[in-house]
Amino acid sequence: MSLTELKNTSNNLSDDIKSALDSQIEYYKLYSFKIIAKSAAGLTTIFVMGLFLLTIVFFLSVAIAFAIGEWIGSIGLGFLIIGLVLSLLGGSIYAARKKLIHKPLLKRLSDIYYD
Repeated sequence: MSLTELKNTSNNLSDDIKSALDSQIEYYKLYSFKIIAKSAAGLTTIFVMGLFLLTIVFFLSVAIAFAIGEWIGSIGLGFLIIGLVLSLLGGSIYAARKKLIHKPLLKRLSDIYYD
């Protein structure tokens, strides 16, 4: 093997390594875009569904508060009862937030990431 052939082979090897690295970089860019897009879509879905759920709970709470208020003869007391019930519910959810929110959210995001 002559010195010229060896030099050409080493130049081709350098170009091949550069091409392989460029391909890997492009792959990881696309892969990270896929992860970001799926995460953004999932979080947007969670946000929109949460907003609708919050709206539904609000209107149902107002309706139930009026109904309880008329039933016991005091609208203000009906709202107070619903406020206490929602406070207890919120406190319970806050106490169990790791089990109810953190673990399922982390599992969902790790499924997206490692998919």
